[in-house]
Amino acid sequence: SGDLQPLVAAELGGVWSSDCDGCLIGSSFDPNVGAGTYSVAYIIDDVCVDTDQVQIIVEPQADASINLPNWVCLALEGLQPGVAWPGGVWTANCNGCLSDIGTIDLMQAGIGVLDITYTVEGLCGDSQTVAMEVLGCDVETVNVFSPNDDLLNDELVFKYLTSFPGNQLNVYDRWGNLIYQKRNYGNNWRADGVAEGTYFYVLTIPGKDTLTGSFTLVR
Repeated sequence: SGDLQPLVAAELGGVWSSDCDGCLIGSSFDPNVGAGTYSVAYIIDDVCVDTDQVQIIVEPQADASINLPNWVCLALEGLQPGVAWPGGVWTANCNGCLSDIGTIDLMQAGIGVLDITYTVEGLCGDSQTVAMEVLGCDVETVNVFSPNDDLLNDELVFKYLTSFPGNQLNVYDRWGNLIYQKRNYGNNWRADGVAEGTYFYVLTIPGKDTLTGSFTLVR
């Protein structure tokens, strides 16, 4: 994509033609026709007829868009940004926190605002910088849980837990029987078939202290 490109001939009075629809506007070539190789001819049809032809190559416009959240919790797990156009170069305002393929080492980055730049080089290159805040989140515990389909507190939620993959949740009844266990718990347990009462949990989080406590289940 880009601005119209004027076509210049050695002699005036000829006619321009091409093998692409809509790519010629007067005596200019419109690169917005899209990426590809196009033939453009110039014909002088006078007493002496002359024709010349050139090929015009339109390179695709790179897109350096980065897909990252506005903030993340400081965690052991690396974070891999999403990109629309692979093969670019990554840089950031931190030392040793970013790999060649863009994986972010959050522990190395530390708490603060991280500016990440992705650059696709070349004639039709592109570059984008995004800011992402790294927070020192502590997982927040829960003491009441009411899965009654009122869309309020229907699931057992530990705030910020989803930022810590590799976690494991164990839930026990008052007699110490394990009633629920989930690795990589996603804050989505609704306690189906479980009676009201007090229950106890053990929440293991990689790189953090194990959380233990109790919550009351009401319906």
